[in-house]
Amino acid sequence: MRVQEWYDPIHKKVTHLSFYDLSPEYLITQYYGTYIGISTETKALKENIMLNEIDLKTMDFTRPVYLRKYGQFFAVKSIRWNAGDRYSEVELIKLD
Repeated sequence: MRVQEWYDPIHKKVTHLSFYDLSPEYLITQYYGTYIGISTETKALKENIMLNEIDLKTMDFTRPVYLRKYGQFFAVKSIRWNAGDRYSEVELIKLD
């Protein structure tokens, strides 16, 4: 995005805003490249993890979780929880 300023004959300031670099290709590569990589090369797995109601209520899906078992970070895609079960089925996506 480019902002240009100049003065008209009456000496009033004129501001022109140009969206020259907002093509879909530019925006996708500039801001969504990581997401495209995740979606095209997903390495998903399911784990049974012990979660309670408080864990579920305070879960922040925007933050990755670290699993010591794998020594890596994962994004939580979904959680399947049943009130009577000790373990929840958590679907995870491996982050590189």
